[in-house]
Amino acid sequence: MSARSIIAATLSLATAFAAEVSIKQADLPAAVRNALPAQTKGAEIKNIMKETVKGKTVYEVETVTNGMTRDLILSGTGAVLETEEQVALELIPVASRKMLEAKARGAKIEKVEALTKNGKVSYEATINRNGKKSEISAQ
Repeated sequence: MSARSIIAATLSLATAFAAEVSIKQADLPAAVRNALPAQTKGAEIKNIMKETVKGKTVYEVETVTNGMTRDLILSGTGAVLETEEQVALELIPVASRKMLEAKARGAKIEKVEALTKNGKVSYEATINRNGKKSEISAQ
């Protein structure tokens, strides 16, 4: 790899990480702040991140309810763009569960999340195979 390629890759990574910053609830736009009570009812807000995704500013709100995580991605208008909600493996549809178990191929499934975006739900699982963690997904 050339020095120019290394510099370009380093700058690209720095830009990607610089686009995500932790902020306080008081620093949210009014529309996002006003949407939070309904979206986080009964949950503890753990962190709020301001991010730039495809040139647009979004807000990721990380919450926990009864030990289960739920992350929300909201637009600047307060609209929910995406949710990631931790769920028990046995509670997801059988076809999705079987797909995750097949992809895990004997690895331990540690965490399952239901991802909802544009009205469509898919599932992600964090697996542990011999101490190495990775993610798998299913529809």
